[in-house]
Amino acid sequence: FIAVGDRGTLVRSVDRGRVWESRPTGVTGSLHGVAAGDGTFVVVGAGGALLRSEDAGRTWSRRTTPRDVDWLAVAWGNGTFVAVGAGGAVARSTDAGRSWTAVSLDTSEELRCVAFGNGVFVAGGPIYSAWKSADGAAWMRVETSVTMMSWVRFLDGRFAADGQSIPALISWSADGTSWESRSSGIFEVVNDVAAGDGALVAVGDWGGPIFLSQDGGATWIPRRTRV
Repeated sequence: FIAVGDRGTLVRSVDRGRVWESRPTGVTGSLHGVAAGDGTFVVVGAGGALLRSEDAGRTWSRRTTPRDVDWLAVAWGNGTFVAVGAGGAVARSTDAGRSWTAVSLDTSEELRCVAFGNGVFVAGGPIYSAWKSADGAAWMRVETSVTMMSWVRFLDGRFAADGQSIPALISWSADGTSWESRSSGIFEVVNDVAAGDGALVAVGDWGGPIFLSQDGGATWIPRRTRV
């Protein structure tokens, strides 16, 4: 496991999350996203930070960035890493994160998130829209029901996304083109959703409850935590 945060913080666990150790990155700005593929971890962050590791996160090397922007998210699929960020910035790597190429996108709006599934990348951020690509090089803009997409995940064969609306209005799509919004009944900002063991789990802000769904996101039940 790899987790990242402010001031270049990066920690890893090689025992299923039981013990965590800090690893040096040489970065002083915030790190925002992590992706894994081709036997490689890639981390992106502020100030054009693009890092890669081939040894399960023990050591990291900084790669040359094609644009000196804040990279906000990264995903891997079809043998390609795709990073997205401020000002509509997109970059791709087809050699396990060693070298990166800037991709031209007809937008200057911030792209906050990216995910891969069912053969396509989906990048989000702009109001009521997202970008879709099969290879990370050619992108198509699509309309969504998300006001301002702040996260997107591929869960159980579908994309899930939200724009930090209250109540949370989670949108779902199988192909990244057609989106359906569902009222979740969660009267808090949802910051992320994960899937496992036939269930979905949503987390929010300020130590609030964790929400559990066991019917594919149709209904959500709050679960209190001790945090």
